[in-house]
Amino acid sequence: MTPDGRRPLVAGNWKMHGRAGTTAAYVERLLESLGDDAAVEVAVCVPFTALATAVEAARGSQLLVAAQNMHQEDEGAYTGEVSPAMLVETGVGGVVLGHSERRLQQGETDRALADKVPAALAAGLLPIL
Repeated sequence: MTPDGRRPLVAGNWKMHGRAGTTAAYVERLLESLGDDAAVEVAVCVPFTALATAVEAARGSQLLVAAQNMHQEDEGAYTGEVSPAMLVETGVGGVVLGHSERRLQQGETDRALADKVPAALAAGLLPIL
């Protein structure tokens, strides 16, 4: 626990590695190695195509499954984007926002995060900023 009573979060970002076919087995092995009483909160941030598989494999555990990005709008003409509502529907509990790679490679700005973070919170997602 931190001095303010929170459990530290340790998150593994899979980036563009792993596919749905290998996700369940990996999550199961991870859960076995973690045991039932982790001193820290543990999250896996998996590619969009593996989110549903990771959520199912983690069901009933303390493992947080998080997405790697999201758009701030719940719906609209945003080709290739994923909304907070879509993530919630998938069953994820968090989302990585403002990753240094997205800032560098996609030009994501503080202004974009000023829209995304409140949208994640409003949807009930833990923003990993």
